[in-house]
Amino acid sequence: MACFITTPQIFTVKSTMECFLFKLSLFLFSTACVIILSMTEIYETAILQVLTLEEGGVVYDIWKSPSTEMNIRIYPFNYTNIDRIGEEKPHVKELGPYVFKERLQKINITFNDNGTLTYSENRTHEFDPTLSNGALDDVIYTPNVPFMSAAAQGAEKGVLTQIALAAFLKGLDTRPFLPVNILEFADGFDDDFSTVARKLTSILKGKTPPKFGMLAGRTGVKPDKITIGTGMNDLDNFGSVSAYDGQTILKYWKTEECNKITGSDGNFFPPRIVQKKSRVHIYIASFCRRIPLVYNGTEKIVNDFPSKRFEVPLDVFSTPEENPDNACFCEKKKCEPSGTFSTSKCNFGAPVSISLPHFLNGDKELRTNVTGLNPDLEKHKFYMDLHSIFGLPMSGRMRFQINVVVHHCPFLTQLKDIPDGTILPIAWMEIGIGEVQGFAKDVIYHATYTAYYLKQLLLWSSFGIMLLTFFCLCISLRKNNKIVMTEIVEILD
Repeated sequence: MACFITTPQIFTVKSTMECFLFKLSLFLFSTACVIILSMTEIYETAILQVLTLEEGGVVYDIWKSPSTEMNIRIYPFNYTNIDRIGEEKPHVKELGPYVFKERLQKINITFNDNGTLTYSENRTHEFDPTLSNGALDDVIYTPNVPFMSAAAQGAEKGVLTQIALAAFLKGLDTRPFLPVNILEFADGFDDDFSTVARKLTSILKGKTPPKFGMLAGRTGVKPDKITIGTGMNDLDNFGSVSAYDGQTILKYWKTEECNKITGSDGNFFPPRIVQKKSRVHIYIASFCRRIPLVYNGTEKIVNDFPSKRFEVPLDVFSTPEENPDNACFCEKKKCEPSGTFSTSKCNFGAPVSISLPHFLNGDKELRTNVTGLNPDLEKHKFYMDLHSIFGLPMSGRMRFQINVVVHHCPFLTQLKDIPDGTILPIAWMEIGIGEVQGFAKDVIYHATYTAYYLKQLLLWSSFGIMLLTFFCLCISLRKNNKIVMTEIVEILD
């Protein structure tokens, strides 16, 4: 019977089979696309890979030389009763803000073989009188931090050293409070004692401490070498600090957990961790530690982009009784008052501490020993709005306060009117993250919205093709099943 099958019949069978296989292939392909686009993160991962750091990549130049300026607002505390301290408690009056525009550039960039890169920072600052409430020549009275550092370190020395230090300081007529203008307060200032002290420290330790100033440690080319993940090998390490000056872990604290430096450098946060609304960290070298940020449940549009708000917990500097995670930060079995954190280990032994502004959520005694402080949660909390998908900072207010701790030293009489252990606020700062603009905003826009709409187009197109081919296959099987099977049997015979 097969001998009577004509060439047109064979051609018809082949055509029918080819058409059927084409429809089946199209159905399987569209089904696979629907599954991949709706049930996996392959598409999102591909987008994130485009935004990782590689030389010549989409975001490399944006990261290297950000077009966004950051505004740094400084709020100094002016001591208004220094001639009456002893008769009354130190009283402060908040001034400012004095606003400086900061520009950041990454320099000395080296790509490493393990999916990381190493860089240094160059920061410049320019005073903005239009946003400031005051001028650079305004004069304030502020604690003499170098003098108080000498007193604190002298208290731990022998009697002969203490006597010599007292005589030396008396000869220089060094006082616990100094009048300085805002320019000096920001850029750094010296008196006769601090000039000599910095030179001695340079000789003895081989490293010259900078002048004390609110921006002194941020201005210019920093020698620090920061190593971060590029995201090329592991997206969870994207923007995360893996080494600082070659050290992968700190040596200041009691436990490995507190000595970790794995946290954002402030430019990027690991996208997947942000998407999961998990706790993230930012490593701040001048604080000798990393700071946690916790998702507060708020999602909103910031600068045209979907964002999640992360805040520094109010108990970040609390005692171990209130926050057990802080037990490892206590020095010599003694903890700082709740709400403050000592940074002396990374500030040449200076008794400098940090806190939230106006000792927000700190021990009430902090505001009893020094009057004039008024904490306000909305004005003084530390938060960042991170892009909901990519973990990029869209906005934020990084707020913290610099303080100095008074330590009495025998034979030094200049500090006798201030109780030992008193924490004197110096100023608080607000580092504001500016809005993303220009090419950077275009890149983020297309990665956020264009990529999303393209995904939806691909998903629903694939879904439509899947349904269409499914119905076509059903119709073909119903209509031609007998004919096709008969002709196939005849051909095989």
